[in-house]
Amino acid sequence: MVSSLYRFSEVEAKTAKPTTIYNIIENLLRANDDACYIDMERYLRGSANTGSSQFDHAHAVRILMDHDKQYGGRLHIAMQETNLSEREVWDRLNRILVKAGFKFHNGKMVGLLIEDQRDDVTEEAA
Repeated sequence: MVSSLYRFSEVEAKTAKPTTIYNIIENLLRANDDACYIDMERYLRGSANTGSSQFDHAHAVRILMDHDKQYGGRLHIAMQETNLSEREVWDRLNRILVKAGFKFHNGKMVGLLIEDQRDDVTEEAA
């Protein structure tokens, strides 16, 4: 066996950025062909499915937490370590969705930001 001076995984582990709650949530949304996002989408858009936007947000976070259990519970552990509530997880989830390009108004997803940018370009061209 050929010996090596360094091990890639050890060097990478020493220089890697720490995993943040944002990274964990983004990974959950991407996992299994966006299964988590697909499950929660109905609670993000349209009229309140449960009677109010706050309850819809809570359902979206619970779906995120259910998917987290399937993937090892990293979000749950991070929430305990940082004393983060489900409400604060919603704030982070909302920021991630907006950063990705989803448009929200009064707590509800109303479309995509990219559509607004296309409309602006079309108006400028006219």
